[in-house]
Amino acid sequence: MRKLIGLGAVYAGFYGLDEYATVRLLRRNERASIDEKKGFDEKALRETGLTILPGAMSPGEIMRCKRLPSYVASEMFIGDVTRTGPRMSPVEFEKMRTEVLESTKGRYHRTKFDETTTEALEDFEHNWMDMVKRYMGDDALIYRSQLQLLMSEPGSATQLFHQDNKRKGITMIIPLVDVTLDMGPTHLLPGTHLLTQARHDGDATFGNKLAQIIRGLGTLCGQGGIRGELKAGTAIVYDSRTLHRGLKNRSANGRPVLVYRYDLREYPPPQAGILHTTWMRVVGYVLSGVSEIATALKS
Repeated sequence: MRKLIGLGAVYAGFYGLDEYATVRLLRRNERASIDEKKGFDEKALRETGLTILPGAMSPGEIMRCKRLPSYVASEMFIGDVTRTGPRMSPVEFEKMRTEVLESTKGRYHRTKFDETTTEALEDFEHNWMDMVKRYMGDDALIYRSQLQLLMSEPGSATQLFHQDNKRKGITMIIPLVDVTLDMGPTHLLPGTHLLTQARHDGDATFGNKLAQIIRGLGTLCGQGGIRGELKAGTAIVYDSRTLHRGLKNRSANGRPVLVYRYDLREYPPPQAGILHTTWMRVVGYVLSGVSEIATALKS
């Protein structure tokens, strides 16, 4: 019992550090986290675990997306749940309850789409598939492991830190509106993909693992946490092992995004059990808190 209480106290301490760093220092550390003028940088993706892809979707493609049946129905359903009251019929509403899932407060995910919507979302992929294949390896057997519409409503809660996959993969998050810091953008910890890389990629000696971890921590300390404040259509592209989370939406506007994930067929996500997931969550809290404090001290 004492051990459980002790572990709980340690976890609460890490959570408190993260809350202080996120809430108190977020404003102080406000900055243009990602320079969109730099464009896509494959070297940065390999070394820091993240980059951006300007123009992943054009304004016309975004408009097309917002007119798709599944998007319109999802927006109407979430509005019925959170704001406007019933506009859908009871039958339609109950059907949508099984297709649009709330993972944390105010964060709604849809992964099942009608045929018209599916065809359109798959059509957008030609804009970036060459990049995905280069990163994953031209001969690698990859597949799209997830395609979802994610809507973070005003007041949506901050997510827990997590990896999308313990093994190498690519995740793309494409905002369908301009995203500001108040809207709870994606918060990523650059370099953290290296924390679990050495175990599976290349030389797995202790020295190699330690060198990778030190390099990853050095990247994070040098850059600090990154928040995806981006224009509509500019994608965040990150290695699936990079620690990240969605922040609380403190604005009066929703943040709709498309999420595409690509993984190796032999290593479908998440490749991790509850112990690893919990451990990486704690690591995320610690590293986020330290990096935010370090950034505040620099400024």
